[in-house]
Amino acid sequence: MAFTPPKINIMKFIDHDIEDIPRSNLSFHMVHPFLNKKKVIISYPSFYVTLGHLAKSVKPARKLMSTVAEIGIFVIDGKKTKRAIKCIQPLRILVNTHTQFDLMETAEITLAFKRGTNHLDHQQMVMFPTVQMMKVNGEEIGHYFLIVLNMHDNRFEVLDSMRTLQDERLKTCCTTIIARIKILWATHYPETNKPIEDFELIDVGVPNQSNNHDCGFHMLMHTDVWDGRSTDVFEEKDIPTFTKSSHIGGLHTLTMEHMNGRPR
Repeated sequence: MAFTPPKINIMKFIDHDIEDIPRSNLSFHMVHPFLNKKKVIISYPSFYVTLGHLAKSVKPARKLMSTVAEIGIFVIDGKKTKRAIKCIQPLRILVNTHTQFDLMETAEITLAFKRGTNHLDHQQMVMFPTVQMMKVNGEEIGHYFLIVLNMHDNRFEVLDSMRTLQDERLKTCCTTIIARIKILWATHYPETNKPIEDFELIDVGVPNQSNNHDCGFHMLMHTDVWDGRSTDVFEEKDIPTFTKSSHIGGLHTLTMEHMNGRPR
């Protein structure tokens, strides 16, 4: 199936006080050395994105910055309709749940799982984008993948563009994270008719990345298109087109009015 990524109006995100970036040639100037790479161009209470973050995420041999990944997740989640079947958690939620086991009741994690706020037990799917830090050839790197709580099919799913559950590091990471999710679920949904304690974990076959740096964009694509049935919407060869589409992942336009109207 041919894949044509939708476009995002990146100028909706850009600080209009940046006078030295011609609007018609943003991609060139984003990586030009004379610009201030520390300039904040997207700002939220919990995180921000600088010009340098965006440049690093889209240049050749790119590595998706976690702050830019958060923006991509926010945009994807903003596409939901009233009949949406899935809820997408911010990247930082699962990272905090994984690394701060004794602090699982932080305000942000509580808000994410709170029944009165999100009613996760009313969803068919709850998606948890994550990044696993690990050492490869002595260098610490971050690898993005997606864990899905699929309540329609009564299971957890992992979508990883590089590994399967045969990989011990992935299996251990998923097992640890899912144990945290089950504890949080039991805490916030003690009387739900959708208990998840016995849900098992399965691999979902997805396109494999052909390099060592596009895992973040694969994760965003999985978050966007996975509906519990098919991952045939895109192929590995489509990822370069996806990453070039308006520079942060080929996602739908999100207006400033919509951003200001949603919790961050």
